[in-house]
Amino acid sequence: SYQRRWFYRCFGEPIEFYSINVTLGGTISYDEITGVRIRVASASPVAIVYDKTITFDSGGHALFDSGVPGVPMWTVQMNADFYGYVRVDSYIYLDHGTEGDTVVTGIAQADHTELVGQITTTSIIPSPYGSGDIPTWSYARTVNGQLYVHGEGLIPDPLVDSSQNVPVFRITLNAEGQSVRINSVVVNKLGIVAGNLVTVRMYIDANNDTYTKLGPDDVEPDPTDAGNFVANAITFTPPDLWVTPGVDLNLIVVFSLNLGTAGWTLGCSINAGAIGTTTALPNLMPAYPNMCLNLPRNPPLVVASDTVPIRDRGTLKINMEDLSPPIPTESTPYVWMKLTFWAEGENVDVNRIAFTAFNSSGNPPADWSRIRLGLFRDVNNNSAYDPGGATPDTYIADEWFDIYGEAEFQQSPLFELKQRVAFNVLVLVLPQAGSHGNFTLAINTTSDVQSKGQVSGLSVMPIAAFPLTAVEREIVP
Repeated sequence: SYQRRWFYRCFGEPIEFYSINVTLGGTISYDEITGVRIRVASASPVAIVYDKTITFDSGGHALFDSGVPGVPMWTVQMNADFYGYVRVDSYIYLDHGTEGDTVVTGIAQADHTELVGQITTTSIIPSPYGSGDIPTWSYARTVNGQLYVHGEGLIPDPLVDSSQNVPVFRITLNAEGQSVRINSVVVNKLGIVAGNLVTVRMYIDANNDTYTKLGPDDVEPDPTDAGNFVANAITFTPPDLWVTPGVDLNLIVVFSLNLGTAGWTLGCSINAGAIGTTTALPNLMPAYPNMCLNLPRNPPLVVASDTVPIRDRGTLKINMEDLSPPIPTESTPYVWMKLTFWAEGENVDVNRIAFTAFNSSGNPPADWSRIRLGLFRDVNNNSAYDPGGATPDTYIADEWFDIYGEAEFQQSPLFELKQRVAFNVLVLVLPQAGSHGNFTLAINTTSDVQSKGQVSGLSVMPIAAFPLTAVEREIVP
């Protein structure tokens, strides 16, 4: 940091400079400055006559000398008019973490410059010349605030065609020293998908908890900023968005894909140095350089997500195995059917399954309202209910049939399907006392199973041989 230039005009005889004592002021500590430097240029001959860097002592003083007793640092020679001068430029080197401190340096009093006439060998006390001043100080400045930028990829691998509102990247911003206003953020497209097929939005993640889907605390600073990539980039200009020292600001980049993006690739990057910023008063300057929290000393300026393929939307297949008992009796639980779910393309959340009870034989029907259904995961895939042992079947949910013979399981999610991993569900039927009669269990249509892709956020239509119907049985007392 350049501090001040001192201009010494010398008259009458060559003047020897033996020492200059530079004093530190402001709120900054002496040990937060790694070096103080003076660089001296003479007029005759035109040359750099002194250039040295030292440190401040604990009293905030830096004493420059030649290092050899009785030898001057330099001598100002006289020209034919018995006149000569030197320019003394001063600099300081600030340590990391000094943002927000105030700093001023100078020569605190006249005798802090030790001068001797070369001919007369007498001490000379400098005096102000023209608009000069003694003591002579630099401007008091606040060390400019810094903005530290950390990037974290959230993009799922793969993305799914037509995905909506998928978090793909998190930017964590941290200010030091001063509050920093975010004027602009440029998000660059990676991958080969056409930019006009991707809508990009930016949200503030207030609770720092968004990884796979947006939550109620996620807010767009300016919804009108949303748009497509143009020339592989989009610029967000949030209004009045500030980063306060000690409080992280988390921004989430969100993609929505048009239909027809399958087969391409997509990712994003952000150049931390290209984030438009302004520090608070008194500086009102860009918070530069921007650096990444993960490597604060030698950071990469560009942070990026992975570039991932885009696949077709997810699919869900369901297979039913009829396990209905030949002669069920009241008050005894039975495994009535097993449902095997198979997801491809993306993970799928199953949110609703509706079962229907009826009788088609014309014989007296069971009392549906006295029959209870339970769903359990068949962990070891043996088509039998195992509540104990090393791998017990796990409970999912239970419901009663209503008087119309309908039992609906609904939860977000009821269970989660990993892609290309079979998920087996046992349907247990417990006929209560008084429920006897003919009973058929079925899932009738595609609308009775509702699910949603975790990446795409879109409904996934089930593929099965609907209706999925077990054999009609007569429940006996």
